[in-house]
Amino acid sequence: HHLQSLDVSTIQHLKMALTSLQRGMKCCQNRQTYVSLVSGTYTSVKSVVALRHFLSDITMGRTVELRIEPGVPEEVQLDPFLFDLIFDSAICNAMKHGCPRGPNVCLIAKRGPNGSTAIQVTNVAAPKSRPLSAEYVESMFSGQGRHMHRRSNNLLSSGIGLQHTRRAALAAGHS
Repeated sequence: HHLQSLDVSTIQHLKMALTSLQRGMKCCQNRQTYVSLVSGTYTSVKSVVALRHFLSDITMGRTVELRIEPGVPEEVQLDPFLFDLIFDSAICNAMKHGCPRGPNVCLIAKRGPNGSTAIQVTNVAAPKSRPLSAEYVESMFSGQGRHMHRRSNNLLSSGIGLQHTRRAALAAGHS
């Protein structure tokens, strides 16, 4: 009843505050998942999730385009905690390392091989970035060859790192 007396700007600010609170809770949840993974106590549990709702939750409060291509099932079976951690890290990296004038981050769900569902995070590369070689990408995920990488000094960095994202994917049964 009181919301009706508020102006549009105030309502928008309240929505932004709510989104920030929800993102903060998700960050805490992801950090707990990460700690459990590293300590070896995490047990992956898959459940059926509504894909659009799940991906909307991941992108909430961020400037990320969400695209779900035709033919993608409405529901998928996955471990929502692990995949939230994986996509949160991928989106953060795409924003951090993308073009400073606009990384144009996009989360795309599409049909994969053999009837599977593939979810991809894309961005526009920074103009001075070198193309990523297969060796470089493998070293990012494995943690080997650390001399090729510099530590992020970005305040928005989750600090989780791609090798731990890979650990989450392996725990979910993906390579």
